[in-house]
Amino acid sequence: SQQFNLRFARRDVFIDNKETPVAIRNEIYKLAQKARIKGFAIGIGHDRAITIKVLKEAILELEKQGYEFVYLSELVK
Repeated sequence: SQQFNLRFARRDVFIDNKETPVAIRNEIYKLAQKARIKGFAIGIGHDRAITIKVLKEAILELEKQGYEFVYLSELVK
């Protein structure tokens, strides 16, 4: 990456390795904890219906707590 002068980022949490609402929610909250500690965190997941459903619910809750969700391009400059 440095050899080619590429910008990159590494994920902190893969949110849907396990495809259950409880497991996905737990990973999203792990992501929030990491963001609280270091100021930001990067989570990735699949575009599965269950992931999107849980993510929508969790985003609403976390935004009420002051978390901000941004595009990855805003973090990697």
